[in-house]
Amino acid sequence: MKMNKWFRRLLICTTMCLTMFNITIVVEGAHSDELKKDQEWSYSGKTGPEYWGSLDPSYVQCSNGLKQSPINISTSNVVKSLDQDQIKFHFKPTNFKVLNTGHSIEVVPGNQENILWINNEQYILKQFHFHHPSEHEINNEKFPMEIHLVHQNSNGQIAVVGLFVKEGLQNNVLKNVFKNVPKMPGLEEMVNNQTNLTDLFPKEKSFFTYEGSLTTPPCTEGVKWFILKEPIEMAETQISSFSELYPANYRPLQPINNRQVFLKSLK
Repeated sequence: MKMNKWFRRLLICTTMCLTMFNITIVVEGAHSDELKKDQEWSYSGKTGPEYWGSLDPSYVQCSNGLKQSPINISTSNVVKSLDQDQIKFHFKPTNFKVLNTGHSIEVVPGNQENILWINNEQYILKQFHFHHPSEHEINNEKFPMEIHLVHQNSNGQIAVVGLFVKEGLQNNVLKNVFKNVPKMPGLEEMVNNQTNLTDLFPKEKSFFTYEGSLTTPPCTEGVKWFILKEPIEMAETQISSFSELYPANYRPLQPINNRQVFLKSLK
């Protein structure tokens, strides 16, 4: 009788352990699937930029596109022009959400009132994110970081404003971003402080413009690029806080092919 009680207890314990083990496998399996999805592309190894075009049929332009970004901007070949796109910024104070995407830190404004006007057509700021080091180069030289402000119009067309970053004074506009950066991919933080992104731009607003692509999969072409010539400043501590998370989240330079880069001044 005692043996039977012991056996029953052992059986119950074994059943409970197996159940917990199965639950653990299911949970770990789900997490693994999510992780695989997050790691569908990366900046190194077999899912790095060299292989993006073969990872998914929708990424084919990463390999075959003729107007890809980023590029090296050779200032000796830049054309000063008054005929290219006229742009104006109309940004308003907003709160924002800070996300760790697994590829970068992305900042999403809390309103739809941050507008880039291009030839009297409005493009709404959807998000901005960071690259370390810079993706674009000037005369084959990189900057410590580059910020991409991604805008979209009502037809789904994309315009990206690029800001080079050099080491210098603390950037007070981005202070609340870096105070609230989630350390783990998939996490996000809401920042209720009102921030006017107009203050992020340098005083000198000359910019390079050319037709390119997204610098991450699916590498969609037809993107209007506007890259401010003068870099903004960020403190070394701000730069390093990002680089500790993403030390090399940049795409290598792409062939410029037959494209022309123009230099304009913002009015």
